[in-house]
Amino acid sequence: MAVSHTYAATEPHRAQVRVISAREATRNERRQYETEPR
Repeated sequence: MAVSHTYAATEPHRAQVRVISAREATRNERRQYETEPR
């Protein structure tokens, strides 16, 4: 799954995350994710 989102720290131990869009990842995106070091 490919996800676009925003992230904002609202307090020291809290955050607000908004999902903008989500879709199934393409074959190339999956391959890239699986082979890149994390």
